[in-house]
Amino acid sequence: MLVRITPPGRATRVFDVPGVQRSWDINGGCAAATVPVVLTAEDRERILLARVETHDWSGFVWRQPIEGKPLECAGQAIALTMQRGKALYAKTNFLRDMEDFNGQNWGIFSRSDTGGVLTIVQNPGTTSGTSDGGGYIYHSDELLVKLVLTAQSNSANFALMVQGADINGTLHGSATSWTAGTYAAQTVTFPAATYGFYIWGSTGAANTATASEFWVAAHTMTLYGVSFAVTPYNVIDDVLDKLPAWALTTGDAYRRWVGSPTLTITSLDFEDSKTTLKDRIDAVVPMTDYHFGFYPEWVNGLRVGVPHFSAIETTPTLSLDVGSGLTGTSVDTLGSDFIVSHPDDEGRPTQVSVADADATHYLNVIGYDRDVPLDAPWTTSDTLATAVGTQAAALSDVRGAEGQADVKRVRLVNGRRAPLSIIRPGRLAYVYVDGIRRELLITGCQATDNSAMRVTFGKSPTTLRALTAKATGRGNY
Repeated sequence: MLVRITPPGRATRVFDVPGVQRSWDINGGCAAATVPVVLTAEDRERILLARVETHDWSGFVWRQPIEGKPLECAGQAIALTMQRGKALYAKTNFLRDMEDFNGQNWGIFSRSDTGGVLTIVQNPGTTSGTSDGGGYIYHSDELLVKLVLTAQSNSANFALMVQGADINGTLHGSATSWTAGTYAAQTVTFPAATYGFYIWGSTGAANTATASEFWVAAHTMTLYGVSFAVTPYNVIDDVLDKLPAWALTTGDAYRRWVGSPTLTITSLDFEDSKTTLKDRIDAVVPMTDYHFGFYPEWVNGLRVGVPHFSAIETTPTLSLDVGSGLTGTSVDTLGSDFIVSHPDDEGRPTQVSVADADATHYLNVIGYDRDVPLDAPWTTSDTLATAVGTQAAALSDVRGAEGQADVKRVRLVNGRRAPLSIIRPGRLAYVYVDGIRRELLITGCQATDNSAMRVTFGKSPTTLRALTAKATGRGNY
């Protein structure tokens, strides 16, 4: 097999190497490779982080090689683990972190933040002057771009106010305000270098309250740290733009292989400074029916690794003849009825049941019912709990059977022979085992030269986190 090796700052060399082993998986694409090539002592000293490319694999030398040992290579996804840091995309659970803001004559106002609604009321029997008020302050160590909220006020003399603050908590820019009326969603765009904001009720004139007739409220609030719409494509695009040039050499050319599923993410915030770029991608991919990986493509006349964000196939495109059996396969990975437990509004345990009515579902075909318990403690809503069960049912079918097999022959579904290199994670295949055809999802593969390929079959993620993300479009709960 021809292998192209490009050490940092040096010219590319091409080696004809037998016994090259490499692997791919559905979560990152190029996973690992070993290249048994003989190098001089000088070359071994300079080859760390060298780019390694074959006709179907691309990555980097990941460890300083030992004399007589093969080069150990990691796929390009490894570059996503090298950059760490916090990241705020969209945040909805920030009310718990707000502090009281005491304005002029603040003692005559009551404040609450119950159920995601901020309410500020002038107490009955009190008299206010002009510009009296109180509310809340939010501080962040991440830049803030905008706040989206629904604002309400029932008086022309009592306004809801929002104003950004710098890293020291000092107000800057100008305040945005709303008075009497019910408002649709409002957007407050913060000035540059905003790290917090004040939200408060403020009187426009002297008011004497005989009841709770002077009040303001804010709800359905989302805080953004980015100016773009938070979608899986935009998050992945943002992450890939942060990769160094040595990890992604194709510039903007990579974007043609990054798909854009229709989904708006309502909550995505990484508060741990140890969070990697790969953690961000791993959070958004399960919200979709796509998978993410690096695979070689022709770019500007060269075969190079580029990121793919591609839809998992729902119609088989390959036919695979495999050995005498699938190791590790079991229908225990499947289910036909999903029982989702969650608390009700009073905290009492309750359940919803979702049946998979697909007549082609393997368990339905053989007439076997199997209950699968799921737990959704994060919601009191029957609707959201049912959405989790529905998503689990959609993912639990015969394509989800797990196992491994060695591929003897690859064909397209039209019968034409195809090379082993056409096998990739995310593809759906008809798999023939001892003359019996099954429909299975490819989640990984391992190859040695061009003569052998071991394929791993499995299902799309069905962890509670993945199911929740798909059902709600939220990366944080």
